[in-house]
Amino acid sequence: MVVLLLIAAGVVGVMAVNDATKDGGPLADATASAPAQSDEPYDEPNQDAEGTPAAEEPTDEPSDASGPEGDVKITQCEVDSLTTWASAEVTITNSTEQTASYVVSVEFVDSSGKRVGDALAATENLAPGQEAEETAQGLDTIKGKIDCKVTEVTRYEQ
Repeated sequence: MVVLLLIAAGVVGVMAVNDATKDGGPLADATASAPAQSDEPYDEPNQDAEGTPAAEEPTDEPSDASGPEGDVKITQCEVDSLTTWASAEVTITNSTEQTASYVVSVEFVDSSGKRVGDALAATENLAPGQEAEETAQGLDTIKGKIDCKVTEVTRYEQ
């Protein structure tokens, strides 16, 4: 019974808003000034003309060696023969002058460059100059050889 009352109240509220915008009420000005939606298709970044994601060559080199990405290096990349899960061993070195915590996103790609999984590695309260070895453990079943790629590094300075 309570659910029916809540649904009825919602319907009445929607009808009241519609009436207010049609009759030139205070909501009419707010909806009239809303930005118009474009009929132009949205182009996803890093896609080809057909909208298919562009393949990138996997690399363990960070894209920006001066930022937090420069603090992370993949030291091992493998698929466990028993679980068929991928993992990447990463070394994180705090290059700042403050204690920092890190979250590292790793992507697993097959020999054709197709993404077959991903994982995260993290460490907390890493002192300036200190190094930590962490594992980014995937949970996807993967067959065959893979490459590991750091896709994003977030550093939180304390």
